[in-house]
Amino acid sequence: MHSNRNSISSMLSAAISRRLKAGAALAAGLLLTSQAPYAHEVVDGNEDIANVMLNANAWIVLRAFNVVIADPRPHNCAVTAAADVNAPLNPNGSDSYVFTLTENQSSPAVGAPQERTVEFNHNANVFEPSIKSVATTMAFRNLTDNNGLGGGGNHIFRLLGRKLGAANTIVDDSSLTVVCVPSD
Repeated sequence: MHSNRNSISSMLSAAISRRLKAGAALAAGLLLTSQAPYAHEVVDGNEDIANVMLNANAWIVLRAFNVVIADPRPHNCAVTAAADVNAPLNPNGSDSYVFTLTENQSSPAVGAPQERTVEFNHNANVFEPSIKSVATTMAFRNLTDNNGLGGGGNHIFRLLGRKLGAANTIVDDSSLTVVCVPSD
C-alpha cells in the first residue's frame, strides 16, 4: 500500500510538472506572438492652457500632433480633441465659430462631418454661459509609411478653429489625443 501511494504520488507529480511546462510554453508563445503585431501602436497627444485668439475668417491651428508610421501596414487612427470657447467681448449679435480635425491639412473646406459649431446668441433676456466646450472626433483610416507628408510616414493631426463672420474670441484649455493601431 505504501509503494502504491508513492507511485500515485510520482505519477501526479509528473503529470503536474508536464502541465506546468506546457502552460509555460504556451504562455511564452502567446507572449512572443502577441507583441509583434502591436509594435507600431501609438497612444499620445498634447494639451495646453494657453489662450489662442480666433481673429480671422481662416483656420487657425489650436493643437497639432505628428505621428510617424514606420511600417507599410495600414493603420487606423482615432483622433479626439476638445477646447473651451469664450464668449466674444464685443459681440455681433450672433457669433459662430467652427472647429475641425484634419490629417496633413491646415486649410480644409468648411462642412466636414467631424466639424463642430459653437454659437453665442447675445440676447439680454436669455442667460448664456460665457464659456462653451467643444469636442470632436474622427477616424483616419489606411495610413501607412508612404501616404503621409511628402510621401513618407509623417501624419500631422490638427485641431483647427475659425470664426464665421463673428467677433474675435479666445479659445483655451485645448487637448488633442491620437490612438493609432494596425488595421490588419
